[in-house]
Amino acid sequence: MPPLRPYDQLFPWPSSLAAFSRYLADQVVYFDRQLLAISKPWGVGIHRPQATITDKNGHLLQMAYHGSPRYCIREALEPLAALMGVKRLTLVKSCERFTSGIILLAADEPTAARAQRCLRRSAALSAPAMQYLCVTKGWPTIEGGQELTERVGIKLLELDELGDHKQPIIVPAPQLTKSMRQRRKPQADGMIVKPVLCRLKTLNVNKSYGVALVELSTNITKYSFIECYLANKASFVLGDTRFSRQVQHIMGTPMSIKPTKMNYSQDIEPLADNILKRLGVKTNGQIPVLVHHHRLTLPYYFSKKGKQDLVIECPKLPDHFQWTLQRLALNPPELTAGAN
Repeated sequence: MPPLRPYDQLFPWPSSLAAFSRYLADQVVYFDRQLLAISKPWGVGIHRPQATITDKNGHLLQMAYHGSPRYCIREALEPLAALMGVKRLTLVKSCERFTSGIILLAADEPTAARAQRCLRRSAALSAPAMQYLCVTKGWPTIEGGQELTERVGIKLLELDELGDHKQPIIVPAPQLTKSMRQRRKPQADGMIVKPVLCRLKTLNVNKSYGVALVELSTNITKYSFIECYLANKASFVLGDTRFSRQVQHIMGTPMSIKPTKMNYSQDIEPLADNILKRLGVKTNGQIPVLVHHHRLTLPYYFSKKGKQDLVIECPKLPDHFQWTLQRLALNPPELTAGAN
């Protein structure tokens, strides 16, 4: 019998809340008795154990293929607090269910407020607080090199007259007005544009498979910004079945298609057979979304006067992420342990 792949072992804890809480305690990447950072497993939700897959907000992923995490972070807060030796834990910064990586918890309200101020401060300092690693099909189109820093916008676009179906879209930097940057008022279509400061860097490329490892730093993840932004750059995250539809090849050149121009009735497999075979899957939807929150910076957390930041980094990648990099011959990044 062939050994199980990491894709088949995404939820390795036994079926008990105590075991799940102990597993989370083993994923701690920073703890100072007041602030706690955990590397959240992929597929684990914050408020609900089960995913709610709908046409409006889902990745259209089939959790039945990967199994169920059985528990969520909210359910584990009390037993986790006991394991860490504190009275209580509250959520400060979360990440999406289909993203692995750092979430932030606080043992008291003053610490939670302090961390939130740091996160807001990062936008004022033009320093994106969150850094994500992503494995993409194709590599982002960046003029003049492999690194780009820009301020864009993201908003919801209504795809029908009733407003029942909305799709996030990127507002390019040249189209951002002053009122958009300051979020003063809705646009003509009634939607508010959220300004986003981001930094994109291509770390590694394998042209044989047409895949890449990229790092995206951002101060916002609302509206699935990471997947939406990368699709706008004519690449898409492996495992993402929502925005991968936007990337199409026209005369051999990858291009990002506007949501209003897409044919949603077509279900076309976006990955080539050599990638599917290499990863042992039949469709892109059977791959866990390969987005990992690997670094978080809290500006001036230790001292505003001395400008001493707290930088939290996951010391290792999740097994399924590391395995995918190995199978696709992508070099993993150099990671540092803990925090500084």
